[in-house]
Amino acid sequence: MEKVAVSKEWAAWAANLATTTVIEAIMAWLDAGRPDEDKAVDRILQAVDRIFQAVMPATP
Repeated sequence: MEKVAVSKEWAAWAANLATTTVIEAIMAWLDAGRPDEDKAVDRILQAVDRIFQAVMPATP
């Protein structure tokens, strides 16, 4: 992540946020009764992907 993020600090932020997001997403999914089990992983990974995109350099 440090190699592709705009800075080392933003890479650390994204790593911490992604970890927290995955944990909280799983807990919320379980609390919601485990809906759409076959799609849950993909939905969580979409959220994590957006976090990583947020720290990538802008493309022209």
